Amino acid sequence: MRITTPTTIWGFLLSQLLRMLTLTAAILVAVLSFVGAVRMFANGTLGVVETITLAGWLTIPMLQYALPFAGGFAATLTYHRMSQDNELTACYAGGISHRTILLPSAALGLLMGLAMFAMADQVMPRFLRAAQEMITSDPSRLLAGRLGKGQSLALDRGRKLLFADDVSEVDPEPGGRAFKHLVLRGVVALELDDAGNIEREVSSRLADVWLYHEADAPDLATVSGPAERWTSPGAGSTTAVMQLRNPVGGKTNLALGTVEQTVVAYKLPSTFRDRAKYLSWTELDRAWMNPQRLTAVDEQRVRLAQMLAERTAVDGVREELRRVGRATLIDSAGRPVVVRASGIEFSPAARGFALVPSKAKGPVEVTVVGSLAGDAGDAPRTHSHRALRAYLGQPSAAAGSGTSLTLTMEEVSTTTGTDNADTAGVLTTLSLQGLRPSSDPLAGFLAATPESLQNQTALRTADRADAPLTRQSSQLEREITSTRREVRGKQHERIATSLSCVVMVVLGAVMGMRLGAAPPLMVYLWSFLPALLAEVAISGGQTMVVQHGAPGLLLLYGGVALVAALALFHLRLLVRH
Repeated sequence: MRITTPTTIWGFLLSQLLRMLTLTAAILVAVLSFVGAVRMFANGTLGVVETITLAGWLTIPMLQYALPFAGGFAATLTYHRMSQDNELTACYAGGISHRTILLPSAALGLLMGLAMFAMADQVMPRFLRAAQEMITSDPSRLLAGRLGKGQSLALDRGRKLLFADDVSEVDPEPGGRAFKHLVLRGVVALELDDAGNIEREVSSRLADVWLYHEADAPDLATVSGPAERWTSPGAGSTTAVMQLRNPVGGKTNLALGTVEQTVVAYKLPSTFRDRAKYLSWTELDRAWMNPQRLTAVDEQRVRLAQMLAERTAVDGVREELRRVGRATLIDSAGRPVVVRASGIEFSPAARGFALVPSKAKGPVEVTVVGSLAGDAGDAPRTHSHRALRAYLGQPSAAAGSGTSLTLTMEEVSTTTGTDNADTAGVLTTLSLQGLRPSSDPLAGFLAATPESLQNQTALRTADRADAPLTRQSSQLEREITSTRREVRGKQHERIATSLSCVVMVVLGAVMGMRLGAAPPLMVYLWSFLPALLAEVAISGGQTMVVQHGAPGLLLLYGGVALVAALALFHLRLLVRH
């Protein structure tokens, strides 16, 4: 007798599969999204409403982990129930083969794989980006959350630390440009040197902090205070202006006293980092061609540009010293800083490039022309510094607005006034920060591509060795290689995840048919463990691709191939019997 196509059985199986898949996927997604979001509520970063919103943004990305297991679980239970109720036996007796019975699960798995690839390529990156931006794009939330829980806030690669006993929010002034006003109690602000020692400290019982969006930020040069310009590079940053009330502070080797300047300005950079997981397939291809589109590479590119700009600026100062014996820089308050020396040694030290005194064993002379008005209640006066050793450089990352040099002097004697009548004593170390050359070369370097910067580095180091510059160029090259591997690894991860949906559903159906006499959870265990191994292999393989390149693809696809081979093996055993 001719067997017709079992459309009724297929329809029944497909409806059961879809019902179980929907229920299981919904439960898994809800649990995973809640787990991913609740930790932000636990550490004080987000409130209740924001946590629920974050969980909503995470629902679609969590399908990447929930959907394969939900499909395998739905197939296992559906086919196992039919096996226990002898419905599959009846189908076999009616001439319907095992392969025919498996067609609905294979079709569902294929549909899930295609849907997974489409979501992983177009939908999930957008939801992940929205969730990440919700956490990191507003640094004011980090400021209030960290300080409000008694933790310190580190800025400028850990060189600036801010502490507060308590943080409260008040309504911003009507008509003002600040979008948030915070009141800090028990404030301590520290500035560290390269060795991690405290170089400057300021404390106050109360402080007001106004937060401005980048477009509304005031001119930082007009609000520099005792902590200089607390700036950190980064586009899309939030500017914070802190007004200290009756602060007390001082520098290293000086006694603490009342601080006249009570305003400290700094930037809170956006901590969002553009990564491969936020990009579609087309955007990943573009990122492979231009790796500087991603944050990790661009940070290294900017740092190399800053180092090249620093050396170019120092070259200008060296040439000016060679011609006229003095060079003029401008500090953050707009005051001329005149340096008298015979030249600059090329080899950079830990504190920068060493200045060569005009006379053998003589001091390097630095004159700050015109101090801030109101100094000691008198008219502006001139400060003269004589240092046994002096270094000019950019020991930390420069601010994004231009090349900012630091003049570090050791064993310094300082006099105040044109008659040199007032002497401040001898300091072990004195640093003049925020010094700017007459011509800033940073803009040209920032506009260059990584390849151009590396070529300029090679030309500069061809004649004379410059170990820090060479290391930074090598670091940029390593970051480019790692980013390109991450891009390719992410693309292959999406393909492997889509294939895992197909093989997990088929394996669950096969095990449900073959182990009909076993308990349902025991049957699912036989399909769950290989599926879990496949997911671990995909994740580990993607990481291995980033670290080692092509060999990681063997692990990435190996887990999926193992599940497929296991499903085929048990299907052959099932058909044989």
